Amino acid sequence: MTRSYLGYVSSQTTDTISVEAAKQLAVTTLLVAGGGGGGATYGGGGGAGGVVFGAGSITANGTHTVTIGAGGAGGISNAAGSDGTSSSVFSHTSVGGGGGIDQLLVEKRSLITNIVRTAVADRGGRI
Repeated sequence: MTRSYLGYVSSQTTDTISVEAAKQLAVTTLLVAGGGGGGATYGGGGGAGGVVFGAGSITANGTHTVTIGAGGAGGISNAAGSDGTSSSVFSHTSVGGGGGIDQLLVEKRSLITNIVRTAVADRGGRI
């Protein structure tokens, strides 16, 4: 696990930290959610985590919660990847990326597409 706060870098787990300040501070945030894990074998890649750029303030002697979303786990043995988790700070939330599809789902979609194409061709292009 990698961690570095207030120049924050995180990986592998969703982390929640508290930020406190001795005086009120105006802050600008760049919030990135965890990306989705890729599907197994010949599956698709996971989606990127959402990005939110915003502004807020840290009040004097106040505690503010920052949640950093983790990336989704990659699929194992023909399983889809899991979704990434969301990140949030102040009233801003960036949504985690979707997990990639697995090889079996790719094959099923390909099979269904071929069946439909064949049916359409057999009917002279009419459905």
